[in-house]
Amino acid sequence: MPTPSPDQDRPNLPLTGASAPGSESIEVSSTPARVLILESEARTRRGLAGLLRRHGYECDPVSRVAEAMGAIAGADYDVAIIGMRLRDGSGAEVLRSVLDRSPITKVIMLGDEPMLNDAVTAMRLGAVDLLGRPIDDKETLASVASAVLRSREDRAQDSRLRKLQRLCNVLGSSRASESVQVGKLCDELETTCEELKDHVQTLKLASEFKAMIDQELDIEAVLRASLEYMLRKTGPTNAAIYLPSNHSDFSLGAYVNYDCPKDAADVLLDHLADVLAPQFEELEHVLVMDSEDDLEEHLGDDANWLADSRVIVFSCRHENECLGVVTFFRDREKPFPEDLLPQLAAMKDIFAQQLAKVIRVHHRAIVDNDWLGADDADDYGLAA
Repeated sequence: MPTPSPDQDRPNLPLTGASAPGSESIEVSSTPARVLILESEARTRRGLAGLLRRHGYECDPVSRVAEAMGAIAGADYDVAIIGMRLRDGSGAEVLRSVLDRSPITKVIMLGDEPMLNDAVTAMRLGAVDLLGRPIDDKETLASVASAVLRSREDRAQDSRLRKLQRLCNVLGSSRASESVQVGKLCDELETTCEELKDHVQTLKLASEFKAMIDQELDIEAVLRASLEYMLRKTGPTNAAIYLPSNHSDFSLGAYVNYDCPKDAADVLLDHLADVLAPQFEELEHVLVMDSEDDLEEHLGDDANWLADSRVIVFSCRHENECLGVVTFFRDREKPFPEDLLPQLAAMKDIFAQQLAKVIRVHHRAIVDNDWLGADDADDYGLAA
């Protein structure tokens, strides 16, 4: 699967009041995005600052680690661009310090080609991207714009949670003089607190899942870790992850056979790669098919392959591209947990982001197709 070019479907201007697709309820700051640049080489530092300022960003370029730490302590930055090799310190150590002091700041590392080791180190430490020298203007602008968008979304989400917590505190301590008003306030408080509790639990699960798979930069390890974690939430069930190839079809990347006869399971899982995965690659939400009518509506004549089964399916999409289709199915008499759908909804986007990260790291690191061999390079797909 080719990596999308930096200027496709990505903004190259600083975020000033827009929200990401699917997050219309989150308000983001309308102020210009602010970027900290820590780079020892003066020419590169000035070039980056000039490029970003021409596109509306506020930039603070510094050459020393102490200056960068002072800047982080005194201001809120959306993005920090940090050189991997600095004259007075390690870029990896600075990355840790920046994220410790300002978790919402998104960090982009600046390294030299070839940069496989740098990419692995930076991604494991929490960087959102790695740029190589010489600087490519379009790639840099696209990377910074994406990082700003993620920073603003996190900042807006954090602000919303703080407001909900303050509302709970205010409503919990207030005493209305009239019983009707007290009843309404209590109802609103209970609803708000329950929503907040559920939301916090989902955020906690998402954070735990992300921390677990963030360390994995091998496709097979990502699939294994992700499937094992999801199965903790679904309980015993049949599961499969299908990955797209270069020819608009899907291959079985990982699976768990819970209660199907082995010979039948092999045939079933291979058939679902041709039928189920292409049917749902454009799916934007987590879909549950509880009945025969549901199965026939979505799968037509192929519904009989999953007869008497309760099925969950979702597509892992990143930047309008399907990177995988995940399905769980088991006997219809064994329903899935009631809180499973929001949990899977939170995990599917994180899973898609990690798949995209693995693809990006590998594509940037491969030089002259040394890993695959010239004959195999064109057929490289995602199937593990």
